[in-house]
Amino acid sequence: MSPITNNKPPISILNVNSLIDGRLGGGTAERTIRLSEQLALRSYDVRILALKIGGAISIKDVDITLIPSVCIRYLLPNPIYFLKIYKCV
Repeated sequence: MSPITNNKPPISILNVNSLIDGRLGGGTAERTIRLSEQLALRSYDVRILALKIGGAISIKDVDITLIPSVCIRYLLPNPIYFLKIYKCV
C-alpha cells in the first residue's frame, strides 16, 4: 500500500442521522456530531445529512445539510427535497 502523498486523506464521509439536535436526537445525535468534529480535525471531507427538526448546529469544516420533514411523528423527509438528498449521497 502506497502512502498518502498529499496532506488530505482521499476519503469523503457522509454521516446520516434522523436528527442532530442533542435534545431531541439523544445519544445518536451527539455521537454523530462528535464523530464528525473529530474526522474534520483529521482533514477528512465530512458532511452530515439530517432532518431539519430542532435547533440548528454549526461545526467547523463540516458541511451540514438539513432536510425539512413532512411529519415530525414519522420523521419522513419532504419529497420536494429528494434531489437535494441524492446530491449529498
